[in-house]
Amino acid sequence: SEGSLAATAGIRENDVVTEIDGRSIRSTRDCAEAMQGAREKNNYNIRILRGGSPMTVEVKVPKKLKKAEF
Repeated sequence: SEGSLAATAGIRENDVVTEIDGRSIRSTRDCAEAMQGAREKNNYNIRILRGGSPMTVEVKVPKKLKKAEF
């Protein structure tokens, strides 16, 4: 959605996330597990398919997320 971390990184509606930092993503659970260390990381490299074409986007972890309690 507009203003989200994904949208800020350039990920669009209908993009398909296939990999996060080299880890294959096949489900939302895979995605959540790959993002578990968000507080320790500064960014993630995310591979997506957009209209059938692969591309990589970099998602920077905002400081407020690093300080958030989960």
